[in-house]
Amino acid sequence: MRRSVVPRRCAPRRLRRTGALLAALCATAGLVTGTASAEVAGAVVGRVWFDRDGDGARDPEEPGRAGVVVHALGVLAFRTTTDVNGEFRVPHLPVGEYRLTAESEGYEVIGAREVVVQVGAEPVDVGFAQRGGEISGYGWWDSSGSGAFDSGEGVVAATWKIAGFSDYEGWVSRQVSAPGQYAFRDLPAGVYRVEVDGPGWPTKYRADKDMRNSDVLGVPPSTVPIRVAEGQRHPYVSAGFTGTRRDVELTRGIRTCLDQEHPGGSPTNRVGAWECHGGANQRWALHWLGLDRVAVVNAATGDCLDQETPAGAPTNVVGAWGCNGGSNQKWVIGSSAYDRPELLVNAASGMCLDHEHPTGTPTNRVGAWWCSGAVNQEWDIR
Repeated sequence: MRRSVVPRRCAPRRLRRTGALLAALCATAGLVTGTASAEVAGAVVGRVWFDRDGDGARDPEEPGRAGVVVHALGVLAFRTTTDVNGEFRVPHLPVGEYRLTAESEGYEVIGAREVVVQVGAEPVDVGFAQRGGEISGYGWWDSSGSGAFDSGEGVVAATWKIAGFSDYEGWVSRQVSAPGQYAFRDLPAGVYRVEVDGPGWPTKYRADKDMRNSDVLGVPPSTVPIRVAEGQRHPYVSAGFTGTRRDVELTRGIRTCLDQEHPGGSPTNRVGAWECHGGANQRWALHWLGLDRVAVVNAATGDCLDQETPAGAPTNVVGAWGCNGGSNQKWVIGSSAYDRPELLVNAASGMCLDHEHPTGTPTNRVGAWWCSGAVNQEWDIR
């Protein structure tokens, strides 16, 4: 018995409609898999937004999140991407149940991660609330010189810049000018440094580890790197300004300072730890060279703190030599917590700046040794 063959040009209308459906979905949603034998019935529309107050409802001032990939699995599998307003639409869907998710890496999810919908004749509206991180604070004129924002001191206008590496979205940088308070909102999880251009020089750095303190130091005035977790807020990252330049002391305890030694009044290349006396050879300028590293430059000589590598291999000796841009003169700066002193880790060797205690008793020597977490490798900057 001969089997009838339907010529391509005479294919039934239903088959042509199914092909058109798949083409429309591919054009709209980016990727569609499955079968489209069911009757076309409805659409899914929705949005992804930054839920800054975390209440699960979108407020007028809460922006949409652009470029988010939304996935769905059901009668058809599809994915689409939110537009500049954080909105998406997938039309021409067959009747059935769909499970939708919105990619959220780097952001806190508010509410459900997955939404189950039943598509019918009417469009189905869904929403995904996500919260980014935030760094905010203020600039003020530190007329008392205390390093803290005291009663009666006024805020000042400044330009704030943030830059850093996010965990999933690469390099992030933004800038804002503010008359007093500033905020960087909707940040993906990552590590950032905040730089400020204000009306003077930065005041004392974290004078008493209080949230009213100034959190910037160095040239240009900047924070140390700040780790922002998903949805985490850092609300008191602030800067106090004065009219005179303040280079810093790197101290161990209260009375011991990092010192470029001048035993006969003339500078040497030796660096030690000696009783603080306020001299210029115990004061240092921190010059930012990237996200997390600085050159530590002596105020008296202009020499750089240097882990000595005389034959190309690192030694445990730390000295002060003419600045040459080498990685052995760059130090990664950071601390384990806000109220802890800073660590200075050599960018070339990975070793920590160390006030040497070979027998448990402090000496006047400073070297570079493997980081141990011990307190003799922690330095207060003041």
